[in-house]
Amino acid sequence: KEKSDLWETDSYDNANEEGTDKPFDDDSPYSIAMRTYHEMKVDTHGVNARPDHITFATMIKVIASHTGESSTERRSMLETVFDDACASGRVSSAVIRELRVGCPTVDLLERLLRSRDLAASKKSIYSELPRQWTKNVNVDQRRHKVNTGDMKKKEAI
Repeated sequence: KEKSDLWETDSYDNANEEGTDKPFDDDSPYSIAMRTYHEMKVDTHGVNARPDHITFATMIKVIASHTGESSTERRSMLETVFDDACASGRVSSAVIRELRVGCPTVDLLERLLRSRDLAASKKSIYSELPRQWTKNVNVDQRRHKVNTGDMKKKEAI
């Protein structure tokens, strides 16, 4: 099985074991998000909408929010989405932040980051990531910080 094909991961096998026809075939928010992600990856509708670093960060957050912490689905889907982000060169600090939150174990984080030091670091590791993983993230997207003061000003207008 190829890891990057969403429908050929362990999630597919697990869904079949639970008696459903295929994974993500219901109308739950999680299933809709996963189908949408898959459609973006394969450009189902021919609109050239590809996942960007925000998509990858959001999908990692969705997976962490809608799967059990110790589930094989969480591990498998985190690995799939993070591998997709790395392969597309769209790993931003937002992707790393969500990955740190979503990984159920340090061992998984170490394996995904391919480094015990990066996984254990409490500081920003963005500049230490392989360039291949970050090459398609614009400079402005790499370390984007939201100024909450600006948000309050915009809401008041």
